Amino acid sequence: MNGNAKENLLFWLAILSGLFSIASFFVALSSDQGMVIIMLIAFIVFLVAILCSVWYAIHKIVHKEFDREFMKLSFFTKYEYIDKTHIIYDGYRLIQSKRAFLSNIKWAFKWTGTKQPIISSTLQNCDGKIIENTSNDYDHVVLKFKKALSYNESAVVHFHANMDDVDNTTQHNTTTS
Repeated sequence: MNGNAKENLLFWLAILSGLFSIASFFVALSSDQGMVIIMLIAFIVFLVAILCSVWYAIHKIVHKEFDREFMKLSFFTKYEYIDKTHIIYDGYRLIQSKRAFLSNIKWAFKWTGTKQPIISSTLQNCDGKIIENTSNDYDHVVLKFKKALSYNESAVVHFHANMDDVDNTTQHNTTTS
């Protein structure tokens, strides 16, 4: 709804409320039962219209869609070889929410080894379940915030992977999107 439509709606609501005020004054002076019922029905219809408008506005704000769920502000990674076969990968990302409520994010990563990594996080809840994606190069894991982020709220997201390259087939890099 643009600015002119809002102003137009507010104008007509002001006119309606003025008319209902005048009509209620005459109903108060009147003892006609039919007029009282008509004004009561009109009041209920007007009240339902206002409640529907409020519900619609709240619904639009909560479910507002943006081109991205979050904005990436900074990123830090640590890729550590423990020995010839064991690797620890830590990724920290500072994000800013661009949704009304952001409860989780998908962390995309690529591991070229044959044994799946063990995924965890110290800052988010993570069940470690890897969502394998065959349509592109990246697999995903869902990291759930302990408390949902509101619009423009920032948070650090942590991704931790214990990787085991026992058959020595991995390319020695891990990429994230």
